[in-house]
Amino acid sequence: MISLNRTRVEDFVIKNGTPVTEMCNRITQDIDLCTNGEQILALLSQTDEEIFSGSELSDEIRSDGFENDHLILNRISCLSELIREQVEHQLKNPSQQFKIILSGCGTSGRLAYLCSQTFSKYLKSSFNEINYNLCDYIIAGDEFALVNSVEAVEDKAHIGAEKLKNILDQHSNSSCVYIGITCGLSAPFVAGQIDHCLKDPRVKAFSLIGFNPLEMTRKTHAVNKENESFYHLIKKIISPSIDKKFFPLNPIIGPEPITGSTRMKSGTTTKIILDLILTKTICLLSNREMSDQVFLSFYQQAKFCVYSEEIRKSIGVLIDKSSDALRNLNNGGSINYCSSSERLGLLCCVDASECLPTYGASKNDIKGFVQISSCMDKQWNGFYDNCPSVWSTNITENLSNFKSYDCVFIFVEEENNQSEIEEILAKQTDCQIFKINFSKATIKSTERIQAINLENLNKIFDQAEHKLGIYFKKCLEEFVLKLILNAISTGAHVLYGKTYKNIMVDVRVSNIKLYWRAIGIMEKLCNLKREECECYLLKSIYKGIEVDNGIDEHIRQASPEKFIVPIALVMALTKCDYYMAKKLLNESKNSVRNCIFKIKTNFNNK
Repeated sequence: MISLNRTRVEDFVIKNGTPVTEMCNRITQDIDLCTNGEQILALLSQTDEEIFSGSELSDEIRSDGFENDHLILNRISCLSELIREQVEHQLKNPSQQFKIILSGCGTSGRLAYLCSQTFSKYLKSSFNEINYNLCDYIIAGDEFALVNSVEAVEDKAHIGAEKLKNILDQHSNSSCVYIGITCGLSAPFVAGQIDHCLKDPRVKAFSLIGFNPLEMTRKTHAVNKENESFYHLIKKIISPSIDKKFFPLNPIIGPEPITGSTRMKSGTTTKIILDLILTKTICLLSNREMSDQVFLSFYQQAKFCVYSEEIRKSIGVLIDKSSDALRNLNNGGSINYCSSSERLGLLCCVDASECLPTYGASKNDIKGFVQISSCMDKQWNGFYDNCPSVWSTNITENLSNFKSYDCVFIFVEEENNQSEIEEILAKQTDCQIFKINFSKATIKSTERIQAINLENLNKIFDQAEHKLGIYFKKCLEEFVLKLILNAISTGAHVLYGKTYKNIMVDVRVSNIKLYWRAIGIMEKLCNLKREECECYLLKSIYKGIEVDNGIDEHIRQASPEKFIVPIALVMALTKCDYYMAKKLLNESKNSVRNCIFKIKTNFNNK
């Protein structure tokens, strides 16, 4: 039963008209005034706490947060129980093939891949009867999209439906539980799959993870043959006439620290929800008791430890050095992650790739690498085979790109050893090297390598393993690394000037969601009507030339271009033409924040 407070919160959001995932967070409204990484971490600590304890949406309205949303927690328990029943049925009937299918676009699809691979590997090691990946994944854009931006596919509902059908068609006697993830309840790719779930009897149950009220589901273009939008499809599904097991998992966790950047809080909460579903399933299969309170308490302890004074100081330095690297891109500056662990390395590569659409970064600004060796786990072949840009050989074969002192390397390791790549970088370059140590052994810093040890976190990891098993311990490690990497890349770009207040003003216009987000950003900053903002955005896309194209062509033109939104903002704020706006931005060394701040200051002084 829905709580009275949740009803109040949903009514407020619906009346306000802005999805929670697109609201501005009160805590970080002046994050662009921070002068160092520690100050940014202090704010991120507060916004991450909102995941658990709720968020102030107005002076009178506060959401419950995940740990107090008993409606959502109950749905998760029911879903895990249903999955357990299906897995046990599979163990007794090996001629069938049951799957859990996780699906999403961008960050959501990448988390689906990570969770599906780790869960499948665990089940195969625990049950001899399971010799296939029981947990499968779909990501819009396929494996290439694991570390590359492929936003346009997010708008294709029919492709999403085809991908789901293809997985089910691989076996003559298949069935599944489907879990779709779209943080803003906005992706037609996922909507097409939800529509397929309704019509395919092989789908035993389906779930939708997002962080807005269902009433705020986006009214997209038609996602099925019935000509229904995503919104109208969901309205139909939740009506009493539909007799299909549907589990909407949409806790209201509050706005993102950087407005609309759902890779952060929403992505983190997605990871927690998937971990909870899959860990509960494991516990049910092994008759191990598990309470939601114990599970969530481990995440809260880990979050508290990440933002504790000792670790905060070290990560703060990393943010400062990383922002310096971005300021010195022309002098060989860059941010680079590297790991010999497949799963931790994947998170490194994912975090780096997400900065391209979020902050308009280039592929050379921030990169992720995984150290390739002869003993790589075949479980991750889809990642390696389709994403050669992450191979560590790209470092040694292009060493000249990493020689500058302004280049930052961040190694993330779960074993206490020094890799060959670390030694090469230490001896043959002047780059700054840091090492985040997930192993139990304490690593001492050297003249060339600054170690960041996580002793207190390792105690929490050990307690988690003792209480809920090795699978959960690894889930918790991934959660911690995601918090740290998000803080580094976000903090570095904020200090570099890629936000104005807490709004990311250099977003790439690469799909329909980001097209309307760009216009929403302009509305907030320029005090203009939506139609006027769209007009300036189109002037930026087409370099001042008036055209009569459709939205798909606008996105195709804008996708490869940099500074589309900043130039549009400058034109709107100064009423200048495209080329003058570009000149003003260049004079601010492409720091969008500094350029807008200067324009607004001059305007207010007149």
